[in-house]
Amino acid sequence: NMCQKQFPTNIRILRCPNCGGDLEFEIKGQIDFEKIINKDENSMWRYKDILPIKKEYIVSDHEGNTPVIYLEDISKKYDIKFYVKLESENPTGTFKDREASFVISRSKELGQNDIVLQSTGNTGIAITYYSSLAEMRSYFFGPLLSDYKLIMPNKSKNAKIILVDGDPVDIKSLATDFSLMHNFPKISPFYERCEANVTLGYEIAEAMLNNKLPEFDFYVQTIAAGMGPIGFYTGMKRASKWTHNKIKLPRIIAVQISEFAPIQEAWDLDMEQVGPKGITPKFNSEKPYEPTLHTTNAPAYYPYLRKLLKETDGILTKVDPNFVNKYISELRESLNNKEIILTETENSSFIGYAGMIQKIKELMAVNDEIGII
Repeated sequence: NMCQKQFPTNIRILRCPNCGGDLEFEIKGQIDFEKIINKDENSMWRYKDILPIKKEYIVSDHEGNTPVIYLEDISKKYDIKFYVKLESENPTGTFKDREASFVISRSKELGQNDIVLQSTGNTGIAITYYSSLAEMRSYFFGPLLSDYKLIMPNKSKNAKIILVDGDPVDIKSLATDFSLMHNFPKISPFYERCEANVTLGYEIAEAMLNNKLPEFDFYVQTIAAGMGPIGFYTGMKRASKWTHNKIKLPRIIAVQISEFAPIQEAWDLDMEQVGPKGITPKFNSEKPYEPTLHTTNAPAYYPYLRKLLKETDGILTKVDPNFVNKYISELRESLNNKEIILTETENSSFIGYAGMIQKIKELMAVNDEIGII
């Protein structure tokens, strides 16, 4: 926050009450990164000694610590070194399980039993699942257009899913009104979601230190608002500092789908804030290519994404659904060769891949060898 006022971790606030600035968790002192890793822990909680939640409150189902695999055929085809981190191995199939495990653990630590949230898909599914594991009551407001995504492990009768025939901005208003009416906490603050996703960076840094992953030049991810790359880069930056710059920081490539790309449009115009389309997101068709990417978080997250893209000389691009469809089978077949089968219900991973392909020829024009993860 701008005023630098500090707050204890046993409270949950959205913004600094003094200056209105955004908050972040601060890890004080020099950390021996390699020594704090709990190598017997097969989840993102292998870093629990530097995550701000008491161990007895952790709600986990082996999320995180996902494998990174090298895809030889794609690497050979495009003359690159191409690795994929399999967040599809998480319990509900996306990196949002990291956020859900962290947020629900923190809610449990704070003594909260009722959780309200709005989401266009993946976050809501993950929070619903983890709140069920914690035996909390959850109220997930989501779009009717995302009903095809509501495939998850068993949930309890306390998990309520309210599907709304409306746009994301309307669903957000309904969820907010519901939380205020019943005095239930609406989750979750930016800094909590970011802290969950730093574990992405920690895991990749750990793999590099153990020579299981080489240095790489680019990190590519599909984005809605950009929380994935923001958390990843925060974790990598910390690990680099703690290991006295043993970890090389990559450039970030963030990819949006063209049907909803307010962040990319703001980036192209060098704007400090997103435009009206990002502030009041609406579905622009009866059947969007990927509804879960129509986020209401773009205005809040864009300044952070913009900062890290400038810091890493990063790239923010968008791809058309027709272009994505041309490359789905290519990536799917490469994964199938590794006996990795993706579901038919998620297009997000392919959007990032197509964005990489779209940029790869111009990048190779100035680089003899590129490493991408």
